[in-house]
Amino acid sequence: MKYLLILLNLCTLLSAYCQDTPPIAVSPIVDLDIPINQKIVNTVDSFLRVRDNYTNINRYKFCEKSDFDRFGSPFSFLQNMENNSSGQRVFNPCVMEIIPWIPQKQYIVKISFISSSKPLLKAIVNVIAKYDNDTVKISSYLHFTEQTWQKKEKGEITYYISRNRLKNVDRDIKEQIKFNKKMSQYFDIPRIPFTYYSASTVEEFFNMQGFQYHPMMYADSTGGVVYKNNVLSANNSEYYPHEISHLYIRKAVPGVNQFFDEGLATYLGGSGTLSYEQLKAKFKKEVNKMDLWKVCQSNIFDRTYWTHDFPASYVVASIVCEYGIKKYGKVDFLKLLRDIRETKLIFKNLGLNRENVQEQLLRL
Repeated sequence: MKYLLILLNLCTLLSAYCQDTPPIAVSPIVDLDIPINQKIVNTVDSFLRVRDNYTNINRYKFCEKSDFDRFGSPFSFLQNMENNSSGQRVFNPCVMEIIPWIPQKQYIVKISFISSSKPLLKAIVNVIAKYDNDTVKISSYLHFTEQTWQKKEKGEITYYISRNRLKNVDRDIKEQIKFNKKMSQYFDIPRIPFTYYSASTVEEFFNMQGFQYHPMMYADSTGGVVYKNNVLSANNSEYYPHEISHLYIRKAVPGVNQFFDEGLATYLGGSGTLSYEQLKAKFKKEVNKMDLWKVCQSNIFDRTYWTHDFPASYVVASIVCEYGIKKYGKVDFLKLLRDIRETKLIFKNLGLNRENVQEQLLRL
């Protein structure tokens, strides 16, 4: 806490950060008389203005193109980082430190996002700055994680495993390989090779992406995300069927509707540490406490009815998927999802509405 208060005083906080703002704030700890530091600060400033905006043609001037090829959206977690919950830009970025990292010509850049109206820290995040031929490019912190975690290659899967993962690693890898084969057969798609980053906790899951502090590090006990063919896991396990399912769903249904993407992943792979059948049993106990139709028509990431070990919107979506598969058959249900993107229209084709949705889903 003392360190954070010192940083609040050191960083020259500016007005809300956007295209028209002055250059990024810099802590006096960073010696700008060192030419490379000045180049890094200028690049970080430019990088934050474009990030992974696919419509910005200047993106690759400041970011490693290979990161986008490999991860798809390597900096998506930084989108809207300056905004509060109302969408107002109140958190200003500040370069706190620039730390040389071996191998040479690479640097860890520590960026904070702090409110200008009151001393409130939103996040501290690290990115990698690569210096070559008098040019600086920003790169994903996952490269640093890969250098420090244990690497294993098993069949089509490459693992990077936290040093804090001590138990059941080989057992979990065997289960993952079996599940990958199962998904290949289910979707009639060749087995997908992927890279799996296995963190022991949610806090470590954020750390491996570069976050030194983020409030969500302490909000959940499990979680994960898929970036292209890369699975990042916070489940303290090398087996994560929910996220592996996403790899196949997105291959079988390119551009899949988010509601049904999460629904199918939960139907096939459960969520967190619970299987689909366990979550379905919880649903039957919780269904009368929620507006089921509202859940069906809301954003899949709306946590209004979520409780510990019960991601309500995911579970409802998974049961809708079971309903659709039983009604149409797997092949025709997937075709429906390929042909129609809008949630309301898919529900109309399924014959589900406000009046019958609870009765129909409870029959399963």
